[in-house]
Amino acid sequence: MEHQNSSNKNEIYQEPQVDTTHVFNNEFEEEHEHDKSLISPEKVRHETLSWIDREFNSDLRSSEGINNEGNPSEIKVISSNNKGDEKYTEISNKNNKRRSLFRYFSSPSKLLNNNTNIYSGDYLNPLSPSKFNTIKELPTTNEPKEQSPVNHQYSYYGTFSNPTENQNYSYESLSTNLNNKRYGDSSNERFLIDNDFNKSMHNSYYSDKENLSPMALSINTNLTNANETTPLTVPPFSSTTLNSSNEPKAVLLGVLLNLLDSLSYGIIIFPKHETMPSTYVQSGISMFLVSTVVAQSVYASGISKFKGGNGSMMIEVMPFLHIICQRVIDNIGADKPKEIIATIMVAYVISTLLTGIVFYLLGLFKLGNVMSFFPRHILIGCIGGIGLFLLQTGIEIITGYSFELDLSYIKNIFTTPTLPIWLVSMTLALGLSIVHTKIHHPLLVPTFFITLPIIFYIIVWIGKFNLDHLREQGWLFNLISDDGHGDVPFYTFWTYYDFKATQWSVIPYTLSTIFALVFFGILHVPINVPALSVSVNTEVDINNELKIHGYTNFISGLIGSLQNYLVYSNSVLFIRSGGGSNVAGFMLGVGTFALLVVGTSFIKYVPTIIVGGLIFHLGFDLMKEALIDTFKTVSTIEYVTIVLIVICMDIWGFTEGIIVGIIVACIFFIITLSRRRIIRSVHSGADLPSTVYRLKSQRTFLNDAGIQIKVIRFQGFIFFGTFQQINDFINNMIIKTETYSIQYIIFDFKLVNGMDYSASEAFIKIKSNLKKRKIYLILCNVQPNSIDPLNRVGFLSNIDGEDNEYFKYFTNYDSAIEWCENMLLESQYDASKRAYLLKTLEDGSTRLLLTRENNQSNHGSSSVYSMLQYSPSPITPISECTSIVKTNINEFAQPLKLLIHTLLNENYEVGMNVFVELTRYFKCFEIDKDKVLWDKNTRVIENQIYIVESGQALLYIVHENSNHIVKEKIIGTLIPYSVIGEVEFFSKIHHRTKLVAQGGSKLWSIDYTNYENLCNSHPEVALKFIQLILQCSSGRMENMLKHDFIKTLY
Repeated sequence: MEHQNSSNKNEIYQEPQVDTTHVFNNEFEEEHEHDKSLISPEKVRHETLSWIDREFNSDLRSSEGINNEGNPSEIKVISSNNKGDEKYTEISNKNNKRRSLFRYFSSPSKLLNNNTNIYSGDYLNPLSPSKFNTIKELPTTNEPKEQSPVNHQYSYYGTFSNPTENQNYSYESLSTNLNNKRYGDSSNERFLIDNDFNKSMHNSYYSDKENLSPMALSINTNLTNANETTPLTVPPFSSTTLNSSNEPKAVLLGVLLNLLDSLSYGIIIFPKHETMPSTYVQSGISMFLVSTVVAQSVYASGISKFKGGNGSMMIEVMPFLHIICQRVIDNIGADKPKEIIATIMVAYVISTLLTGIVFYLLGLFKLGNVMSFFPRHILIGCIGGIGLFLLQTGIEIITGYSFELDLSYIKNIFTTPTLPIWLVSMTLALGLSIVHTKIHHPLLVPTFFITLPIIFYIIVWIGKFNLDHLREQGWLFNLISDDGHGDVPFYTFWTYYDFKATQWSVIPYTLSTIFALVFFGILHVPINVPALSVSVNTEVDINNELKIHGYTNFISGLIGSLQNYLVYSNSVLFIRSGGGSNVAGFMLGVGTFALLVVGTSFIKYVPTIIVGGLIFHLGFDLMKEALIDTFKTVSTIEYVTIVLIVICMDIWGFTEGIIVGIIVACIFFIITLSRRRIIRSVHSGADLPSTVYRLKSQRTFLNDAGIQIKVIRFQGFIFFGTFQQINDFINNMIIKTETYSIQYIIFDFKLVNGMDYSASEAFIKIKSNLKKRKIYLILCNVQPNSIDPLNRVGFLSNIDGEDNEYFKYFTNYDSAIEWCENMLLESQYDASKRAYLLKTLEDGSTRLLLTRENNQSNHGSSSVYSMLQYSPSPITPISECTSIVKTNINEFAQPLKLLIHTLLNENYEVGMNVFVELTRYFKCFEIDKDKVLWDKNTRVIENQIYIVESGQALLYIVHENSNHIVKEKIIGTLIPYSVIGEVEFFSKIHHRTKLVAQGGSKLWSIDYTNYENLCNSHPEVALKFIQLILQCSSGRMENMLKHDFIKTLY
């Protein structure tokens, strides 16, 4: 039959080429130069290719060991530059050229052959020459192919929209929006921007925001006339939602809050001790107000983004201040009160200055988010400890008894004459806390404590009680100055400073407490600032706010006062009450300063139950936050840590409690982390086979035998706490398996981000145990942060030695599983051999059947019938055959041998005329250099079906992201007798992948022209060809589904 080609000219590839194989191999060698023990993919692929010859050539079927030394020149493998089989290239915007040796090529033109007579009719003649014309690669040039510029329609939101006739478009230079240093000079490129689309998106987006936010209706923005380059501006919260006429009311409220805080916290700045000056209560209140005024003045100066933020003394440091006082008293002695108070004041100042320095350094080095890594439950435990301290301090202020862990303390507080006072104070505070859980109005607490003294004096007036008598009983404060007068100036605490009387040798004994104070103090600001930012709708820079806290604390320390910070609750209440401006903040500072100057003489008229109630209320509130609110919120381990911190702080001290909390948190963290699954997934080699396009018979065998391969994928950080999972899993579920024998175990470290020394040592024990059981251990995808620990313990050293016979190391999973498959084929697949039977029917037609030859059968006619009986379902009965002979397909000429080996499946009978006719429509070409056979730019009309005769081809999936980074991943390797391209060919769709034939490869293909000629001349052969091609595709589709299913586990 004559060839049906309409053209007698051979078309050849003339696109510019580049030999990337050398580049790829060099990069692989450079990347893995330090991994001398790695088994290269080339060696694995050499063994894979050898199995093609063993399958079809009986002379090569032997059970010799795998030869890893051979590395034929025609085998070229692209290695990966990152995890797995992926590699990256980068594209420059300039002229759309890639700044790399990786390049795309235009799609190849159609291959056409001369009229050839491949099959001469004597297909059984082994001497029949193979007559075909080959197409050689022409010398290539390095001149880039000119490409027409493409305009991309780019929207403001990073999306592409389809152009329409009525849209408003404008062109904008790429260099105005992108960093030219990164993307190169792109002034000649322009993107198409859809202004109408952007404006509509702006309006719809922010209209939705206004509907969702209750404050949005009063916020004026510049969105009405905005375009792509207009920055969005939103006025500050206070200036858009609040009326300036409310500022006096907010200032009055702020002064009242500062007064209440000074009464409750200023009184306990110094402990109630016999060595303290008689004016320590008034001085404590003054120090509280001075620190508050300093903080308020700095915040109101405008350097902070919070307009109207309230500064106050840092009340969380109260327990540490008491510890400092106790340390000084213990080291100096109670008989030196002047030296004690002077040393205490110096220690206070040192702690304040150090707090300011730390705050400033955190902001300067932009470490504002570092403190957020501190465990939240430890901070909550410390807050609970402060709450318990305040309850004990409130009792101490009223009764005069310091807390002690003995029965005498309980007896004293319940037998003291002041029992009714502290019980009433505690009852009022507890009742307020209960009511506060039902009523959440921010003015509830201030109103309660303002109303309470009014009620108190109404009762005094009705009962006509004597104030001096009430003061003697403890219902009012009995404050007397050193000179016997009740009035104490606000500057009295400055008189406590006496550097000559200061015992400098005692200061080092307080440093540990000072450091704990600073550490605990700085934990609150990174929490309060973001929370306040959200509450008042203000964008702030936390690092700048930390530096401002450094200023306020350093200034406060210089003038002899205490730590301060931005108070969340007071600030929210102040701003929402109308004080959301720097003017209001300044007025608050002035009012607080006036309160300071007036003095503390009014304190003697303040009922004790007010101060006690304030302290008890805060104590109950903090205890509730730590122990009740977290009961069903945090985990059991975290809640135990919180309770333990509270108890340790009460028994041993706050510094010791923080240390214990950190240690316990670390222990529980290790326990919790060790419970995490370090084994991400486990599957067999049949579940996730290699991407090599193997023969269907080999793939069928590997699907059955692949259960002998176990693949274990790890994740996370492997350390001594999690490694036991691996050891137990291998011992209990793999080694002790009785249903089948496991020969190979693959450890995939692709998702492992590191391991410690203990885990590295444990892997050596696993390797030794597997070797005793003659089980191969294969490592793959080991990341650099895991290679170093393994190298340090010698795990990866001398892999080629006799001691490591059962250990292999590969760069990626595909090479590892491919090596295991080759080993299974080597050791087990040779038990059955291919046999081609040629049947001659009564009508003279011939049919070809592929079956398996039994090793026990003898050669001759009897063995042929034995093989037919071994075949499960022969199509043509033996009775209808005039002759059945065993034939050697390797003696056939090409492409007949290639088509039979590739398309004919086991136990499937096909007429010999089908293969003979197909040979007339396939054309052959050879590849001298690496060649792109298709990519995404290939036209549909150029689609072809390719069958590899020798060499190999690599199938890539290519993805280019918005940053013009091209990601290529090998998803398939075509070895001899592999078929590819049938899906796109018969569907007439564009290719979504890229196929690169390696240099030295030889392929056969059929194009649309020859296929149409085949359909016109022999439609029955064309139909059978489609069936055979689809049978070849079924195995490949099955593997793709397996890969997709395994990926769903990640």
